[in-house]
Amino acid sequence: MTAIKWCLQNDGYEQLTNHTQLFLKLAEVFDYPCQ
Repeated sequence: MTAIKWCLQNDGYEQLTNHTQLFLKLAEVFDYPCQ
């Protein structure tokens, strides 16, 4: 389960765009490359 998948499945697209910094932190935790 990737960070992006988690965000989309949890209807967190707005959070993704509004809290890019937080998402980047999550991306690091999930070891998921940005784009």
